[in-house]
Amino acid sequence: MSHVTDVTSEWRTRPINLLSVLKSFVYQLRPGQDLTRVSLPTELSYPFSTIEQAAFRMMETIHLLFKLDNETDPMERFLVVLGYMLSLIHDGETKTMVRKPYNPVLDETHHTWIDHDDGSRTFFVGEQVSHHPPISALHISNAQHKFTLEASVGFSVTFGSNNANISISGPVILTTPHEKFVFNQATPNMILRNVVWGEKYLIWEGPMTLYSSESHLFAKLRVSEEVTDGGETLNPVAGVIYQSKAETEEETDAAEKAALAPATEDAPAADHSNYGTPLLQLRGEVGKQAFVDPNDPFSEKAREFFTCPTDLPKLSYLEQDCLVPFSSINVWKATNDALISNDIIEADSQKKIVEAEQRLRQKQKRAERRMHEGRYFFAKDPTPVELLEKDLAEGETLPHQEFPSPVGRFYRTVPSLQWTFRDNFHSVETDFDELRKAAVEETASREKLLKQAQEAAAAAGEDGNCIVM
Repeated sequence: MSHVTDVTSEWRTRPINLLSVLKSFVYQLRPGQDLTRVSLPTELSYPFSTIEQAAFRMMETIHLLFKLDNETDPMERFLVVLGYMLSLIHDGETKTMVRKPYNPVLDETHHTWIDHDDGSRTFFVGEQVSHHPPISALHISNAQHKFTLEASVGFSVTFGSNNANISISGPVILTTPHEKFVFNQATPNMILRNVVWGEKYLIWEGPMTLYSSESHLFAKLRVSEEVTDGGETLNPVAGVIYQSKAETEEETDAAEKAALAPATEDAPAADHSNYGTPLLQLRGEVGKQAFVDPNDPFSEKAREFFTCPTDLPKLSYLEQDCLVPFSSINVWKATNDALISNDIIEADSQKKIVEAEQRLRQKQKRAERRMHEGRYFFAKDPTPVELLEKDLAEGETLPHQEFPSPVGRFYRTVPSLQWTFRDNFHSVETDFDELRKAAVEETASREKLLKQAQEAAAAAGEDGNCIVM
């Protein structure tokens, strides 16, 4: 079972030990050490990876989409999906969030599912398909309710002053029998305030958009931070739902591309001509509720279309004998065991082994030219991946005019590069046996790689070469 579901254990709110953080950094430093190659101390981490947290967050409110089954009105369907989109930024387990998850490692996979009260089952399959830049490919499906949700999500974590900023990029595409919905990204930025000193709290901040390919409805929202005169911190969301001007197929394609484009920091514009006809004004509070009204969402007549659910379903996980070597739970097990027991030195040591193992695996995949292939996902157009890998491997500037700065261009284009689900995992019953076979076959090869990683990590400890995670 993933530790991400445990929201009550002592490690959730364990104070950050600054001395332990300093020790972790000091143990890595050598004369002339490049600080960009220093591994992030596990003292600042939770015992689960970002891909596990993404699964937990996207799955626990997935039942909100079941309302689409009997809804015939396009605006009502749009509001259902918008409600699910807002539910992704509820403040459930984040109320106690004082650290960050691990960055997932290349080829890390994760499975979970929910057995719902109506007899249906929703599956989640995730895989880390790229390490530089970090991209997680995600697939969610429910056969009974006939929807799929797919995403190629990029994660980045930056530290500034006393804050940690977790940025998420890349579109999320929900396909239903009626239409396709495009989220410009899964969530706005997640900002953890007062990381080192002060009272820690989490806030969401940034723009969000939602577009429907069939009804051409378009929502432009912004989540912000406000502090009241009494000192209370609020996390409001505000925006506008438009009727897009798209009429032809070309205009629809253009509108969808606009929805897929990276969001800007602009608040909903007063000039509505770029988006279409404004239909509804929206306002709400993260983790609570949201209202819409044609004129004034603060009026008594405003309609409450979304209330954040509190009775959340339980996620199920694979049994140990079905876990392949690079499943999230297996990859991080030794690190997690040490971290939960508060043995930070051992946790740091185990994390470096995971990092060293990733370098060996990445080198192996690069040599075999398989950087665009994963267990469950593949890149339809591997060219950007191959170009970046060639550039990183040879240290050259590629002679292509269209790639004057290969790495920079790749970073800008990857969030829109969709990794496609291979459709090779369908149900617990039919796929368990295959996973058990794979777990046995792949464990032996991983043990060999793990031994090499342990030797590489030990050598890195001596010369100061580490991987940033």
